[in-house]
Amino acid sequence: MTNNQIVEAVSGDVLTMIQNMAVKDDHRDDLFMEILLILLTYDHKKLEAIYNKNQIKFFIARIICNQYYSIHSAFYKQYKKYEDNKYNLANNINKEDGEEN
Repeated sequence: MTNNQIVEAVSGDVLTMIQNMAVKDDHRDDLFMEILLILLTYDHKKLEAIYNKNQIKFFIARIICNQYYSIHSAFYKQYKKYEDNKYNLANNINKEDGEEN
């Protein structure tokens, strides 16, 4: 099986896992695409071995957790980092406004 075939076989499971992991709605599509990209570019022999051993769901769950929750992941650096900075900036502005009143 090629990586493309494996990704096609598990893409529905990937989306379900992302939805079940309490990922914010505005990040679901981006995270889904990032996970598929990781799977497509992963070493073929290793991915096929994981798939044949029926360990693919655990493998994908780990990738999702690492990508979504780690501040060192490609997903965080590309998507979440800016949202976190925006949130912190908004909180700081609100605190300053509250102090002036």
